[in-house]
Amino acid sequence: MCQPGLRDPRRRIDLVFPHHENELAQSRALGHEFARIWTHNGMLEFGGEKMSKSLGNDVSLRNVLDTWGREVVLLFFMTGHWRKPIDFTDETLAQAKTQWEGFQGAYRVANSKPSPGEWQRLVRALDDDFNTVEALAILPRLALARLLVPPRRRASAVRARAAAGGRD
Repeated sequence: MCQPGLRDPRRRIDLVFPHHENELAQSRALGHEFARIWTHNGMLEFGGEKMSKSLGNDVSLRNVLDTWGREVVLLFFMTGHWRKPIDFTDETLAQAKTQWEGFQGAYRVANSKPSPGEWQRLVRALDDDFNTVEALAILPRLALARLLVPPRRRASAVRARAAAGGRD
């Protein structure tokens, strides 16, 4: 459970009213601070159709998490712009899994000093209507710029830094 006020509830765009007002009223009635961060996502589609219990094309979150893992599911949602529909299929989840495996274990070298321009591209993407699609496209470039080191090179990077007296 998150601390009060630190939740990041995500809701579909079609549920803006009256659901937000209702959740705000419930939180305040219980004496809790309301979420400070609130994001929406576009409609979740299943093979091009709106995912809906009434259409019988819904899946449980537990099943999806058990099958794909939380990191893959999170990355799946980040691969679509939050204002646009996102298609939920085994293929799109497999693509997210492949992308996650590429990121998995990468870490930022503690003493590296990225140029302001490299990080600014990432900041601009996120400042541009929280464009996670563009931000995810920038991350591999940061890895190529040696700001992120894949895990298989971790030991050699640590040894090189130690040999240099901890300096870059």
